[in-house]
Amino acid sequence: MVAFIHQLDISDENQIVEHFQNIPDVMEYILESEHYPMSVLNDAVIALEGALNNGRGDPSLKEDYARTIAKIHSVISTRIDYVNSIIDSLLGSGEFETSDFSLENSPTQEILAHIDLMKDVSHLPEISADDYKAALRKFIKTLKFRFNKGLEIHKALIQLEFEILAEREDEYPKEALEEYKSFLEDALAMTRSHIPVKPSQIHQLKETLFKILEAMGVRILQHHQPSNQAEYGKILRELEELLAGLELDFGQKVVDRFADMLPEYIAEHWNFDVIKHNRKLVGLLIDCSEDATLLGELYKILTNLTIAEATQSQRKQELAKVTLKDIQGMYYVKNEENALEMQMGKFRNVALPDQARELIKLSLYGLCDYLSKFSVEILRKYPIGILKSTEKMLKDLEQHRLRDSEVQGIRDSAEYYTAVELIEEAIRTYETSSEKYNFVDIYKETDFTVESTTYCAFNDIILRLIQNVMEAYFIVDSDNQKVSEHRLAELKITISERYKREWIRQNDLRQQSDQLAMEELAQELE
Repeated sequence: MVAFIHQLDISDENQIVEHFQNIPDVMEYILESEHYPMSVLNDAVIALEGALNNGRGDPSLKEDYARTIAKIHSVISTRIDYVNSIIDSLLGSGEFETSDFSLENSPTQEILAHIDLMKDVSHLPEISADDYKAALRKFIKTLKFRFNKGLEIHKALIQLEFEILAEREDEYPKEALEEYKSFLEDALAMTRSHIPVKPSQIHQLKETLFKILEAMGVRILQHHQPSNQAEYGKILRELEELLAGLELDFGQKVVDRFADMLPEYIAEHWNFDVIKHNRKLVGLLIDCSEDATLLGELYKILTNLTIAEATQSQRKQELAKVTLKDIQGMYYVKNEENALEMQMGKFRNVALPDQARELIKLSLYGLCDYLSKFSVEILRKYPIGILKSTEKMLKDLEQHRLRDSEVQGIRDSAEYYTAVELIEEAIRTYETSSEKYNFVDIYKETDFTVESTTYCAFNDIILRLIQNVMEAYFIVDSDNQKVSEHRLAELKITISERYKREWIRQNDLRQQSDQLAMEELAQELE
């Protein structure tokens, strides 16, 4: 840790010498104008030179005094040269050609440090007053541009709530949020001593940074990995620092966020990770706040969030016990031909639109069951377009023309919950450069001809099931009067055959699963 020279007693020459003797390389602190300001360095030199000239101090330390004076002079002269090189780079006078400083590419924190460094030596005769002012104006102009960038981010995000920002990973990827965060942090750093701004602007920047930190925190929680605990803890610490002095304002905003909401409503309408984040945030606010009224409201919110989180957790456990097999009521018999004949007989006895809905339902069951057995690593080998189409197919169940009870039945299954989690994780962690399936192989199709009607189906199960659903939409949504009898007959065959092939596929899987379970049970009994 850097020692602050401000703490030295300049009247005690021996303390000055001892301080600089303990620094292996004082030249490392040329740029540390905050820790080693020029005024204090000059005072230290004057004190040591006065002691030498007046014969004060221990004679045996005379050489130490001289070496310390030389060290300090080196820092002073090198700092002056460095500042002149920066000024030269900004004004382009060409005297200090070795400087590689770039105003456009330098981080804001570096610019702020350079401004402090220039101010530290600006009073010295070696620094041209006119050049100093011209260079400072360039620095300030750059800072104002970057500050305005922070305000632009505020205006762009003002209408978005943090949970929406967290959800839209395509529109606001991790890299974009980190860039916004960096700009806003820099803008706030400028306002401390370098850029005069309105208090309302500082508040706007803090509000937007708070929103971005919350969105980043929710995304970390969504990954459900133990290694992310430390990363989320860092977000909470940053939120705590941002809250300083604004506990009442931000606390009230969180209270308003959940005003009059019962735990049941929160559990029903808010994502589990968003609830968890808000619970932790409210706990943080309680620790930071002193306002009695606000604390009372926060404790109510904390109670409601805790109950809502427990409710959702319990619901997850209940869902894990419900399978698609239970909901679907699909059975099989070992006489495969008879089972298929019975099933298809029932299927053909309903109207074509209802047959299409049965195909949609069966395909959605199949999609959930198929995906639930995948790993994230395998899913990431698919093109991102397929993953996003699959995510929409699963999440937007209301689009599928099913009854409300059928939609809820799918949602209540463990396979559905697992499939959604897997596909979300695959999209969140997708890497374009990683290993992928061959594009041509993924999109291969096979033609089937039945009763002189030919239709094609994807070989890949995910694509085939999505294809089934999309083709069935046409039947449900179309007006039979506007479709020719020949086309209607073709569609009926296609829908029937697609249903038949998917029913056989799922039935075979269930037979295999039950056979495996019986074999495992037999082994346990031996």
